Amino acid sequence: MTSLREYGVGQRHIQQALERFKSRDLGGVTYTPSMNTYIRCPIAFELWDLKPVVRMALRFVDMIIDPNDFTSQRYQSELSSFGFDIIRFDEKRQRRLGMRGFNVDELADPHRVFWSPSMLEQRNVFADPVAAESAKAEVNSVTRSVFVRNSEFSRRVRQAANGVCDACKRKTFQTPSGYWFLEVHHKTWLSEGGADTIENMVALCPNCHRQEHFGSTRRYW
Repeated sequence: MTSLREYGVGQRHIQQALERFKSRDLGGVTYTPSMNTYIRCPIAFELWDLKPVVRMALRFVDMIIDPNDFTSQRYQSELSSFGFDIIRFDEKRQRRLGMRGFNVDELADPHRVFWSPSMLEQRNVFADPVAAESAKAEVNSVTRSVFVRNSEFSRRVRQAANGVCDACKRKTFQTPSGYWFLEVHHKTWLSEGGADTIENMVALCPNCHRQEHFGSTRRYW
């Protein structure tokens, strides 16, 4: 099986594809929405259809692959190593998620979340009543309905950081769209009762963010 890396696709191509889907700039190509598997944008916390995102990323390196030639699971591990979380529902059906919009009630369906970078699997994490209520408050209904973690607060936190990680104080890098690549982290996790407020948020580089979730020690509580 040819890997994404062997095709010449890297993290920046996947992120670039996500940005194109956000802007609805599909380059005149028709993509079939996903029936059960989605990739989460680490910048805006949005869910997008995995297979179309991969197909667009492959087009950036002049690789055109028939969507029937690969399954979502084919690149799941590799996408996780790039830093992207994968959400897969048990049942295949049309959902108002990703290209079809966003309906928080869809997250009540049985599903698995594969968190990057370790592919840690959790069952029905978004179906938890607290998480679902939090998600409802995070729907951006002004522009389009997408899965976001309080996008306005996240935007302010990233803007205030101006590309500098709050933990290591190092400048991060810019995406092809000009965004400084910082991930918003809740100092006290929502699952621990933390507040979804600016005061409980910090902007972290990918390394420091992974340290907070998967390291032996935590800087923030």
